[in-house]
Amino acid sequence: MDNSDSAEPALDGEQKGYCFYYRQCSGKKERDTYREAARDKRLNLSIPNDCEERNYGQELTTAWAMMFEILPEPAKNKIIKWINQKNGHHIIENFANYLRQGYIFASPVMIEIYCWYTEFNLSTYTKNKNRSLTDVKERYSQFTQWVKKKLPYSLMYRYFISAIETFEILCEKIVGNALTDFEYSWRELTSLNSPAWYASGETTNRERLITGFNSPFYPNVLAATSVFKEGVNLHLQCHQVHHYGIAWTPGDNEQRNGRIDRLFGKINTLLQEKDDAEMIINYPYLEGTFDEDQLASFIYHKYSAEDQLDSCDTVYFNQEIDPTKEFDDWQSKLRQPNKESETEDPYPALFE
Repeated sequence: MDNSDSAEPALDGEQKGYCFYYRQCSGKKERDTYREAARDKRLNLSIPNDCEERNYGQELTTAWAMMFEILPEPAKNKIIKWINQKNGHHIIENFANYLRQGYIFASPVMIEIYCWYTEFNLSTYTKNKNRSLTDVKERYSQFTQWVKKKLPYSLMYRYFISAIETFEILCEKIVGNALTDFEYSWRELTSLNSPAWYASGETTNRERLITGFNSPFYPNVLAATSVFKEGVNLHLQCHQVHHYGIAWTPGDNEQRNGRIDRLFGKINTLLQEKDDAEMIINYPYLEGTFDEDQLASFIYHKYSAEDQLDSCDTVYFNQEIDPTKEFDDWQSKLRQPNKESETEDPYPALFE
């Protein structure tokens, strides 16, 4: 049993543990395998010819099974919905594969597990100075019970919930593979083990960066040129846009914001949790420089153009910066959400 087994789904997809493992014989050598036995049990596959089935003597649980018990109802219901679909076992296997690759290669979860195990080793050594826990099944059982109280406050649990919430839409809209394709390897995540590794703009890295950015795993921040201003979905896990370069027209500016401000994105998820969710849009600049003049001119013109559009007037947008024009009050033209407004949304979001 290794740390990657932490992402194995429960036997029934919910909370059931495992009682069997394989002992593989190769000549005079014997090796125990656990993940393959668990997978074959879930998919009702026959035992390989070079293996024999052994009994643990007890039911061993997984992190999946322990977290399922404490999941919020929407996340729990989504897993149950997957299980009950026609090819539900394929969805569960696909999701488990996705979760495993994210945990191992593109998140700090494995570091968290390592720290837990180190702390567990120290505590069991103190309690059992005269008795060594050499039996792997007993040690695994004790470790899972020891870590159970830590799960509700863990990174593993938070990533688990976030992955459940966005998995379907990630498969359908971003990756483009069928939700039930449990053989999909999620190789995009295996090379995202360092948040800074793909800081270059090589085109060969774009697809994996987009997939990773739309997952709860790395990368958490994506810096892009205007090449990403249209035709790219970046909204599943993001609700902030920082404009480090000004688009010259309001339309281009909205195109950039539109990478995040989309249906089924993080904003929608936050709105379901609370009513005051916001999309944060920032315009960083250097005060007292041409940077500020450029931004001030754009914001001023953008504000005027939006008023014309609201009145259904034709908009002419001049890209030139007039050095003789004063923009001292340009910050007042930044539109802010009015939480005290009593105006009803004519097209409110409806959630099932």
